[in-house]
Amino acid sequence: MKNSIISLVISFVMINIAFGAEDMKTYLLEFKTNLTPYQKKQIGQVLSNVDLNSWKVKLNNKQLRLLKKLNVFSYIEEDTITYLDKPIAENKMFNSISANDWHLQKVNAYEAWKVSEGNKNTVIAICDSGINNQLKQFSNRVLSGHNFIDNDSDTSPNTNHGTAVAGFAASAGNGTIGSQGIAPKVSILPGKIVTTKGGVPTSAMLGCIRWAADKGAKVINVSMTGVNNKSSHSAAKYAYKKGAVVVWAGGNQNWRTKWKDKREILAVAASDFDDNRYYAAGGRYGSNTGHFVDITAPGEDVYHLNRDGSYGRGNGTSYSAPIVTGVLALMFSVNPKLTPEMAIEILLESSYDLNNEWFFGSGLVDAKKALLLTKGTL
Repeated sequence: MKNSIISLVISFVMINIAFGAEDMKTYLLEFKTNLTPYQKKQIGQVLSNVDLNSWKVKLNNKQLRLLKKLNVFSYIEEDTITYLDKPIAENKMFNSISANDWHLQKVNAYEAWKVSEGNKNTVIAICDSGINNQLKQFSNRVLSGHNFIDNDSDTSPNTNHGTAVAGFAASAGNGTIGSQGIAPKVSILPGKIVTTKGGVPTSAMLGCIRWAADKGAKVINVSMTGVNNKSSHSAAKYAYKKGAVVVWAGGNQNWRTKWKDKREILAVAASDFDDNRYYAAGGRYGSNTGHFVDITAPGEDVYHLNRDGSYGRGNGTSYSAPIVTGVLALMFSVNPKLTPEMAIEILLESSYDLNNEWFFGSGLVDAKKALLLTKGTL
């Protein structure tokens, strides 16, 4: 009997080794929509009970090779982990309290607030490192969220990044000049996608986008690397069909890209006080450029909220993106019936042309003009 058990164990181990069970990896994918009956049958033999609408599966090397030979994917990417990148502040701003709100002045936020400051019925999602929902600046507007790292409801912050991003979009302010976000009365839906070590699994990021769209978010902010991934585009298309606009940071790698523009992703570049492209001395950091850039917002030496309630200064497209998210939130508050297509069209049409589409897309976001055009749709 003992020998029989040992033989069974050995056989089980050998089978797992033969089929690569020990090298299972997560892949992000999209199956082609025009699969033949033969291809579908073969997929079923390689992957039992597979859902052809799946966007994430676990495969071993043998399964991956077989499926690639079948030519069944529109795309397939291995799930990877990137890390939060924090560009170094250069403190170019003059020492005046008015410097704290230069970004608000630039995008005509004060004038826009005469039209709307948003409302709780408008929900924006922040897919980031978590938010301190105890801060008075968020005025009990943070909804119950989801932690995509630990698969629970704990969305408390493990870095300043998420709280800062949420602050630019929707902080109610603390009475200090520059502390108010663009849409201070909207509701915030947090999705935690960052590990304690600052890692961001692509699957967590894309899962957050889909989840937020299902939860009814009108704008989904992603201040992370990944704007050019095919899997990112797939997630954004899903949200777009659900009625949400996905706003994505254009990136701070100072790259001259050949990335294609994607209709369902609003890619945001960063500008400085003088309406130049955000660029750090030495070229280590800078707002990425290319045809993929849709619009621009301030992103250099901008005044931001920390998770402990204090304030600091920071740089990068991580912070310009939620400024655009906030403007969109105001637009949806004025007209909740806006479609993503209408919202993006109005936003781009109302922007201030900075005469370099490669750097700035349609130009600098203008909250006042965007809201006035939105009112015209009622």
